[in-house]
Amino acid sequence: MNDIRASRLSFDNPPAHSPVPEAARLEAVITRGWNAHMVQVALIANGEERQLAGKEVGDYAAAESLLRTLAATHRVAWENVEVIFASGPRHAPQA
Repeated sequence: MNDIRASRLSFDNPPAHSPVPEAARLEAVITRGWNAHMVQVALIANGEERQLAGKEVGDYAAAESLLRTLAATHRVAWENVEVIFASGPRHAPQA
């Protein structure tokens, strides 16, 4: 029998892994391409930057979902997520 009861499961005591400082933030660069968006995400804490993800997604909604998931996983408040949009490929001017 399983000795874990549902009433004992909570996030009041998060799993023991490296703590994320209060001042931690996520920085995301979203580049719009021809058919997709490229998302690059870095965690910045204690003056150090760590690359978390570099992923191609189908649209902006998927990019935002990825950011929200990473923010929750690394316990960074959504207010501490900075999104930078970069322009994607452009057509060359025709003569």
